[in-house]
Amino acid sequence: MKGKCTNLDDNCPNFNKIIEVPDDQDFICPKCGHPLYEIEGGRKGGISKKVLAIVITAVIVVIAAVIVVIVVNRKDEIVNTEGNTPLQEEQPEDTSSDSSLFPSNKTQPSSGTNPNDTNIHNHYNIFVYENIDTSRISIKYSFGWYEGSTNTFTVNGSKTLTVPNGSGTLHFIERAPVPSRDPELRCEAGGGDYVKGQWQNGALVTGDLYSENGRMKRTLEPGSSPNREPLDIEKLYQQFCQTEE
Repeated sequence: MKGKCTNLDDNCPNFNKIIEVPDDQDFICPKCGHPLYEIEGGRKGGISKKVLAIVITAVIVVIAAVIVVIVVNRKDEIVNTEGNTPLQEEQPEDTSSDSSLFPSNKTQPSSGTNPNDTNIHNHYNIFVYENIDTSRISIKYSFGWYEGSTNTFTVNGSKTLTVPNGSGTLHFIERAPVPSRDPELRCEAGGGDYVKGQWQNGALVTGDLYSENGRMKRTLEPGSSPNREPLDIEKLYQQFCQTEE
């Protein structure tokens, strides 16, 4: 590039002289350091190396910034996608409704007076108790179970028979007769029903029959009996089933 020094104040020896400065050097007077006045036709074609370096550096910085923004946005998208797709936890296999475990013609038990007896099943007279306080069960039957006061007898000198005696509740998980010594009392409880009342040697003296939702269906008062022999409720149920068949 070509220019003139205009530094009159410092009496520069290059004042008003045409000075040629290489493109890679600052466009100043080599004597006084004052900026030169560019004369017409003094700049050669193209741009200086210094300006070119500045432009290239600026372009590189812009490209790097764009790359950083793209990478950050991509990571955010991946995180959001994973957050919206929760992993499905493997659930344990539910066998409570497996027909191979419990026959379909068996009635599901009721809650009765025990809030924990929702999973009592009778499978060919084999009881399976789940989620229930078994300490409350006094007697297990093939058609249900009893909780309350009991009395134990020795029958025929060898067989031990425990029957309801006193206050208690008899729960039914399938249809069966309400045990009583009154021949006039013909009452059958359905699956889920329960009888709450007073018992004498296995027979009901007085009580109420409830449905599985706790609604009272009827009052039963067969009364006490002078017969002190224990009533075999399981045998009564078996006779009832044979008669029905």
